[in-house]
Amino acid sequence: MKIEKAVQEDIKEILSILDEAKGSDLSEEERKKQGFVQGKINEDLLLKFIKGLGVYVAKSFGEIAGVVLVSKGGVIKNGPAGELYKSVVDIFPRVNKEQIFLYGPAAIKRSYRGRGILTLLLTHICLTLENDFVLGAAFVEKNNEKSLQIHRHYPMNESGSFIFDEKVYQIFTFNPSEVISFYNTKNNRK
Repeated sequence: MKIEKAVQEDIKEILSILDEAKGSDLSEEERKKQGFVQGKINEDLLLKFIKGLGVYVAKSFGEIAGVVLVSKGGVIKNGPAGELYKSVVDIFPRVNKEQIFLYGPAAIKRSYRGRGILTLLLTHICLTLENDFVLGAAFVEKNNEKSLQIHRHYPMNESGSFIFDEKVYQIFTFNPSEVISFYNTKNNRK
């Protein structure tokens, strides 16, 4: 598995993975249990992420198996991501706003799930950003049971919640250096 920053040529494949991850073909109960990605990301928005802090992909023999979008805090002004950033700034007033990044959405192709790909992506992103950022932040809709379970598996803190458009979102925060340290320690015990 190779982790790299996405390029413009990856856009169609990434959009396909994000579309699959919405779980539109699943019942509400199946979506809760399997996890889902929300929001509307089109080619133009994805290109802005690629040109910004980045879109990271995990590739297996040239095929994209998973993807995570990251952006500088405050770049996205609206929607749940905008609310997340405002909440995180309020929760952590001593953290320099320029040292906060937003993590997500993240999606793993169904045929690749359960192989530790999201962990590879998370650790790669943390290694890449640790010198410039001290706080990563993500949000998960409270009825997204699978995503909550996954985020709780990682060395992240549940730092609060917010409501947007009548939906409740859990805030997860993490220090990139601490995530790297956690996995280095874990791997050294093996």
